[in-house]
Amino acid sequence: MSFDELFEQWREQHLLSGGAPTTPPYWETLIQRFVAYLGHSDPARVSTQDVRNYRDHLIKSGRLLRTARHSDLAALRSIFRFGIEQGLLPIADPTSGVRFRSSRLVTSRKMMAFSDDEARTLLRAADLEDKPSRRWIPWLTALTGSRISTIVNLRHEDVVKIDDVWCIRISRQAGPIKTAASERIVPIHPLILERGFIDFVHSTGRDRLFINKDARRFILDGKTTTSSIPAPYNPGRTTRNRLTEWIHSLGLDIGRSSGKDPNHAWRHWFKEKAFEVGIPEKITDAIVGHAQASISRRYGAVSVPVMFDELKKIPDPLSH
Repeated sequence: MSFDELFEQWREQHLLSGGAPTTPPYWETLIQRFVAYLGHSDPARVSTQDVRNYRDHLIKSGRLLRTARHSDLAALRSIFRFGIEQGLLPIADPTSGVRFRSSRLVTSRKMMAFSDDEARTLLRAADLEDKPSRRWIPWLTALTGSRISTIVNLRHEDVVKIDDVWCIRISRQAGPIKTAASERIVPIHPLILERGFIDFVHSTGRDRLFINKDARRFILDGKTTTSSIPAPYNPGRTTRNRLTEWIHSLGLDIGRSSGKDPNHAWRHWFKEKAFEVGIPEKITDAIVGHAQASISRRYGAVSVPVMFDELKKIPDPLSH
C-alpha cells in the first residue's frame, strides 16, 4: 500500500466521521512533503529513525517548532495510527515517541499589537491598492479585531444588513474558525463603509470576496506549479500568505520574531483601542469572538445596533 492509497482511505473516514473538509487538502501537502524527503512512497518501510530524521530536517530548515509539531508531525501521526488500527500497515507506529526536544525555535515573546505608526503605514498603503485582498482585508481586520485567516474566507453572502446595519457574518461554513465563540455577526465600521466596501461587494462577480476558489495550484518546497494532484491546495491560505508577504514588503519590523504576527497584531491593536475608548469588555468579546471569561458576562447576547454604536467609538487610525 502506498502513501497515496493510505491517505485516500484516511480521507474517506475523516469526512464520513464529520471531520473538517479543509484538513485533508492541507495534510495531503504535508504527507507529500514527507514522501519527497523519504524518496519512496511505502509507509510500511518507514522507521522511527526516519521520522526522527525528518523532525530534525524540519528544525534545520527553519520551520517553526509549533508549526512542525501541530502540522507536519500531527499529520504523519494520524495517518500512521489510522493505518495500523485498520490493519492496513503491519508495523509498529513509527511516530510513537518522536517529540521536539529542542526549545531553541520556540519564542516566549508575547504576540503584540501593531503600534499606531505601523497601523497608519499599513492602512495608508491599503488605501492605495486596487487588489481587493490588499485594499480591504487590512481595514476589516483592523476595525473588527478579526484574524486575517478569518476575513480572507469571506463570501458574498457573508455581508448582510441587520437592523439597518451592514455586518459581516463569520461562520465555519465560510472557512476554518478557531472556536465556537468565533462564529459571530460583526458590524462594519463607518470608515470602511465610507471607502466603498459595499459597492465592492456588490460589484464582485464571484462567491468569495478575496480568493479564487477555482484556482488549482500546488505548492511544495517553495515551488508553485499547476497541479495534477486530486486534492486542491487551500486557496484561502495562499491568499493570506501573499497578503502577509505584502505587509512585510512595506518595510516594517514585524513578524513572529518581533512579536508582531500580522495574523494577530490587528486583533491586539483593536482590543487596545476598544479599551482606550471605553468599550465594555462584553461588547469587545462579542466583536472579536472571544469566549467571555466572567460567568456574569455570559448571559444576554449583544445586539447589532449596540455593537455598532460602540464600534463607532474606535477613531480613525489615520488621524491620530
